Amino acid sequence: MADRDSNFMSLVCRLEPKAGTIIGIWKMEESSDQLLSIHQFTPLEIQSVSAFTSEKRRCEWLSSRILITALLNEKLILNYDINGKPYLHGVSKSVSISHSNDHVAVLISASRYAGIDIEPVTRKVMKIATRFMSDNEIAVVAEDGNKALLYWCSKEVLLKICGKRDIDFRQRLGVRARPDGGTGKLEGNIISEDGTNTFLLNYFIFNGQLIVWATG
Repeated sequence: MADRDSNFMSLVCRLEPKAGTIIGIWKMEESSDQLLSIHQFTPLEIQSVSAFTSEKRRCEWLSSRILITALLNEKLILNYDINGKPYLHGVSKSVSISHSNDHVAVLISASRYAGIDIEPVTRKVMKIATRFMSDNEIAVVAEDGNKALLYWCSKEVLLKICGKRDIDFRQRLGVRARPDGGTGKLEGNIISEDGTNTFLLNYFIFNGQLIVWATG
């Protein structure tokens, strides 16, 4: 299911979980100078990345663009809308990007909506549970740190799908087990004044990372 692409130094995983959807995971092992040398960036991209003072941020920025090229086998320009939501210039594909300590994950889909989040499985979020989970969700999690992380990643995915910065995680983003009880999947809801939009949240663990993704 996962394979290594020898043309790109750290592309460790490429998945096509369904038609029109691609997931790529990149392990950041190179310096920003090395990344600049293995990919043809535009002058504007080079100018943009040069503005970052953090080496880690430069590597994240460069790796995500190399990963998009590797997944699509073509060079596309990544832009952001006024809310900070990424999009690919000139194509009708949705894109979502996430970073953890040393990994970058990209989801590209022909669907209108796409969201992905990646976090190390060792991350602890139980202490901030009341900030992002409803009372009912906290009761379901019941002090289970692994489940709390899963809910955190799931809500990050829903946030990226709705594309809004200022949203109440507790009241507007809901996560629950699916009625069919299937493993590797949850139900996610984005609640607004216009109604509720429901998404299938898929999750798996790879390379010590928890990955949650959804399209719709």
